Amino acid sequence: MRRSILLMNDWLFKYKNNDFINVNLPHTWNNIDGQDGGNDYYRGSCTYERKVSKPIFDLLKEDVYLVFEDVNASSLYFLLALIIIVFLLFSPKHK
Repeated sequence: MRRSILLMNDWLFKYKNNDFINVNLPHTWNNIDGQDGGNDYYRGSCTYERKVSKPIFDLLKEDVYLVFEDVNASSLYFLLALIIIVFLLFSPKHK
């Protein structure tokens, strides 16, 4: 049986050189400047952070997956001080 743990709330978001702010997902950071017609919307990197506790599971019988849906073009994930690089062109919806 599949269990899902949604991580939608309590994210920290940093845009350009500003301080972190609290956001919930889904979240977009270029909805205003991307629609003003000026072709000047910010295309740089932003940061989302969230602490996550390890789920309780049976290591011999279960697998654990961390799924990010709707990531735009590329992402860099830090997990337990390891770097996981994922380039996503299309993100299938996992239900």
